[in-house]
Formats: sequence, structure tokens, C-alpha cells
Amino acid sequence: MPSPARKQYRLAAIDIDGTLVSGHTRTVSDANLRALARLQNHGAEIVLASGRHHASMLKFAAQLPAVRWMVSSQGAEISDVSRREILAQHFLSPETARRAIATGRALGFAIVIYADDGVYRIDDAEKISAYAGLDGGKITRLPADADCDRKRLFKVMWCGDEGSALGIENHPALAALDVTHVRTHDYLYELLPRNVTKGSAMAHLAKHLAVPADATLAFGDGENDIPLFQWAATSVAMPSRWKAAHASATMVAPAPADDTTLARAIEMVLEQ
Repeated sequence: MPSPARKQYRLAAIDIDGTLVSGHTRTVSDANLRALARLQNHGAEIVLASGRHHASMLKFAAQLPAVRWMVSSQGAEISDVSRREILAQHFLSPETARRAIATGRALGFAIVIYADDGVYRIDDAEKISAYAGLDGGKITRLPADADCDRKRLFKVMWCGDEGSALGIENHPALAALDVTHVRTHDYLYELLPRNVTKGSAMAHLAKHLAVPADATLAFGDGENDIPLFQWAATSVAMPSRWKAAHASATMVAPAPADDTTLARAIEMVLEQ
């Protein structure tokens, strides 16, 4: 009796921090590069899907020359790597952005904003130091009284001390904001336009590329990847501390969580 055919994947979304790379490293490991090449050889197009700004993702795309498309700013933008072709952009309304900034400040957070033309910080540089180290990209300072209405904002980030974002999703002030919101670290909370996620962006891109739902695959590590897992036919969570992500994925990659975990996750999927 012939063995059943292995599943064919045509589109694979790859998160960056905690998935493609680990810790504060900005280099994709050789093991992950080889595994991604194998995935591509099996017919899957690789898409980088990250909370990072498009500009901050380019250093990783440069290490993966076959990547054509990127989902950036937590799904608020879908574009090709060169950004000459932009499939979609979603911005906070000026009023919603103002309220998100004011609410974050009132709760004691420093503010980082993602605009179409770059990443900016408002207020306390010390409170964003951990985020700045993680991102590694250019963050331009704006004065505290800057008119943010002049910028088109993908998202507002609340940056605080370690542990300051824990439980913030239950704060009543969030219920008054017309946003999608998600915690991405113990000290970071992100606010985006309503219904904008990595999953919604990948669904848009899959439709553009005429890829059927049953041929989709996703790899991620955090709660912001849950919509990505809900979109994909097959999803793999990295063995991180984000237990809600584990519960939402089809499977969890074998430990430990290091710079070769993605390679092991890809091998696990392709050997099914």
C-alpha cells in the first residue's frame, strides 16, 4: 500500500524575534538558514511577519534573499521587501492615537510610535532602553509636545519597567480605546488599529498570491502570533514562556529555545 502524500505548503509566515533569531542577536543561524532553504525547496514561499517596522526588518530580509514579501508593524503594513509595492497599510485615527498616547502616559509608560516614515520615541529614554536594545534600529526622539497628528501611525507602544505590562490588558482604560491591543513583553504593550493582526495581514497576502488556506504554515513564539496561528492551516509555536501561544498552535517545537529552534521546528513539520 503506497504511503500517503506529505502535505504541500505554499506560504510560510516566519516571526523574527524569538523565532527566526533568539535573544538580541541580529544574525540568522546557519541551521535556520539551511532549514528555511529546505522549506523553500519543498515549494513554500517564505514571508517575514513581525511586529518590527519595515526598516528594522531589512537586516533580516538581507540574510534571506529569496524573501519577497514582509508583514510589518504587527500586520499594519504588507509590502514587498523594497517597499515599492505596498498591498495594504492601516493607520490609527488621529483621535485614537492621541487617546492611546495620553492613556499610556497616565499609566506611567513612556511612548514609542510607529509611523509610516519611521519609529519615534516620546518622553523617557531610560524607560525605552530595553525595547531599544531589542529592536536595534533607529529611534528618533520627538519633543513631548510634538504634534503626532502630522504623522500616520501604525501603532502606539507603551514602554515601561520590567513587569509593568503584566495584567494591563484588563485595565478599564483599554476598553475605551478603539484598538487591537497585545502584550509583546513584560514591559511592552502595543495598540494598533481595530482588527489589525499578523493573521489578518497574512490572510490578505495569501488571497493576493492565490494560496489556498490549507497550504499555509506559520512559526512564532508569542501572544502576538496567536492570530497568525489561527490563520495558518499548520502552526508551530517555539518552546517559549508564552503558554497561550502554545495552546493556540498546531504543535510546539522541541526545546531548548535557542538559535536553532526554528530549524528543528521546520524539520518536524517536513517529516510529518
